[in-house]
Parts: sequence; structure tokens; C-alpha cells
Amino acid sequence: MSQVTTKFYGSEEVETSVANQELVPAGCEFRKLSFEADQDCQVRVNGKQLFIRAGRVLNIEPSDPSVGSFIVVNAGITFTWVAV
Repeated sequence: MSQVTTKFYGSEEVETSVANQELVPAGCEFRKLSFEADQDCQVRVNGKQLFIRAGRVLNIEPSDPSVGSFIVVNAGITFTWVAV
């Protein structure tokens, strides 16, 4: 029987963004990701810019395309995230 090891990534505490902050480490790709910001903000997921309303959670599920890039465009945004 083989054992699958899953590595979790994400916030250990509330983070504050710098402009164009990439969350996906080099060489990684996430199949599941949740992101929540305390202020309205813009993010770029795999190159596609999206608006996220404050307090709303953006969930990317395994049935969605995997995430190779997730950038918080705005500086000064407080947020938390978790990904696999």
C-alpha cells in the first residue's frame, strides 16, 4: 500500500500584501485553494485578473483548473489563504 503525502501551504496568521505578491511557490501547482481578503482587491489567477469583494471567499476546487500562479495585485490588503 502506497502512502500519499500532501503538503499544505497558506497563512500562519493574517498577512498583508505587497503589490503583485505571488502566493504560489516556484515549481508548485495547487489543485485546491481558498483565499479571503479583508478589503476589496484585485487578484490574478493564472494570468486572469479578478475582483474579490471584501469578506468573500474565493474557493478553487479540484474540479477547476489547477493554479500555477495566484497574485494579489494590490498592496496593503490583509488576507488569509490555504492551498493543497
